[in-house]
Amino acid sequence: MLAMAGVLIKERSLFNIDNVAIEIEMNETDRLAWSDEVSKVESELKIFRGIPIWKISLEKVKRQLEGFSNLEKVQVHKAWPQQLRVKYSLPALKAIYPVENNKFKILTENAKWIGPMSWSRLPNLPWVRGRWIDRKPELQTKVIEFLNQLPSKGLLTSEQISEIQFNDVDGFGVTLIKTGQQIRFGLDHFEIKSLRANQVLDYLQSKGLESRVIDLNFSKKVLVRLRNQP
Repeated sequence: MLAMAGVLIKERSLFNIDNVAIEIEMNETDRLAWSDEVSKVESELKIFRGIPIWKISLEKVKRQLEGFSNLEKVQVHKAWPQQLRVKYSLPALKAIYPVENNKFKILTENAKWIGPMSWSRLPNLPWVRGRWIDRKPELQTKVIEFLNQLPSKGLLTSEQISEIQFNDVDGFGVTLIKTGQQIRFGLDHFEIKSLRANQVLDYLQSKGLESRVIDLNFSKKVLVRLRNQP
């Protein structure tokens, strides 16, 4: 009788979860910035190890993971006899915001903040300069809208931008990394204006010229101040 019981226990243990396979979709350049969130998810999933696979509710696992506000497209599956498979995605990161004590927050494409975190974990993203985004949290969504409407190729991609500025009069503006050129966009029509700015930058480059300011706050023209102009 004891021998039979031992066999039964051994067979049941064959169906206990001994592995949780996790697949994450995210931008590779964002991996370090997301490392805290990924570690927290891994810790949350450890509680299911050792539990018989037939006792695990996939819906319950999914609900627990959805408690992490940044996780998207959460999928959970059982892989018999001993594996739980989890897949989720993390949103792209869009802009960096310096806070106190040499720490930084990062704005996601869903207009949420992650962090604070140290300099060593920051990806290559534009910086939000000034405290306007604290005073007007609704501008977080506007920043994402602005960045998403920049061209994907050329001299005015988000990778070319060092800083994003904003004020109530001039709206959004950016400073370019390589040249320090300032481009003013106003408050709307970002896609059309960014295409115009890209064309101007291409033209200036072809002529060996460099602007100090490109002002797009006009309906039918672009104002360009060259480096040697006042």
